[in-house]
Amino acid sequence: PLGCVLFDLDGTLLDTAPDLGAAVNHVLISEGFAPLSDNIIRQTTSHGALGLLRAGLGDELLEELGATRLRTALLDYYA
Repeated sequence: PLGCVLFDLDGTLLDTAPDLGAAVNHVLISEGFAPLSDNIIRQTTSHGALGLLRAGLGDELLEELGATRLRTALLDYYA
């Protein structure tokens, strides 16, 4: 038997791109990098925290700086 049903409504009922954008830009700026444009944020929000960070830093730099650390910083700010 089915115990529960979960819905992922982020981006469906609520437009969270501005809040996630503020969080990723906070992290990027605090690390000395340029913020993402609203257009890039809207295009990559559905890729999650790491996708947003990847859009701002690229794969290599994200790994070099510590993807887990930066993702945690983004999610802490977002919370």
